[in-house]
Amino acid sequence: MSKIPIALSWSGGKDCSYALHLIQQEGKYEVKYLLSTCNTHTRELNMHHLHESLMAAQAAAIGIPLKVWYVNAAQNASYEAAFKNIVAALQQEGIYHIAFGDIFLADIRQYREQLLHPLGMHCIFPLWQKPSNLLIQEIIAAGFKSIVCCIASLKMEQHWLGKTLDNTNIATLPKEIDACGENGEYHTFCYDGPVFQHPLSVLATEVSSQRMPLHANELTIFSWIHLHLVPQG
Repeated sequence: MSKIPIALSWSGGKDCSYALHLIQQEGKYEVKYLLSTCNTHTRELNMHHLHESLMAAQAAAIGIPLKVWYVNAAQNASYEAAFKNIVAALQQEGIYHIAFGDIFLADIRQYREQLLHPLGMHCIFPLWQKPSNLLIQEIIAAGFKSIVCCIASLKMEQHWLGKTLDNTNIATLPKEIDACGENGEYHTFCYDGPVFQHPLSVLATEVSSQRMPLHANELTIFSWIHLHLVPQG
């Protein structure tokens, strides 16, 4: 039986990387594309502040093509308009499923489903309702390596930026922080793991900060560390 072709929403972090791993292990679906949304001007993910070149390097190391669509702002209207265009392009190739690395935020899942279902698309959530404290241990045990690239500065201290997520560091997370950062406390860049054909090497440089929305009616200060690819060989 042939596998069902799907696309995977790609933020460059540990969750979407592990979702890809689970999808590949299950064997029901074939991920044809990784999908990323970048700011038109900065060419970065709006929340994670990862440059599209980093995701492109991940895609090349994984062996799955990256599709990027660009939005002028972080508003939902801009995102939705761009997303409809990429959905139309996917459907022309017979792709009617998109997977996401969401874990437990019901409002985010509902938003995705309400956006995609009217367009004739199906949503897949490989990590849904896995307990965060167990999920992060699964991700690390499976061999995924990632570094903290962005934090909500009012929730986490700046020394977390650039740290590798391993059992030692996870054990020192503040108790009020979700182990996977699902509430937006932190974001990661994954540079190695079972889905990669070879690891990536990155250099972390200066730190930047900006006041941005964490949720619909909540502003916080996000800090991120600038990551740059180190040429191989």
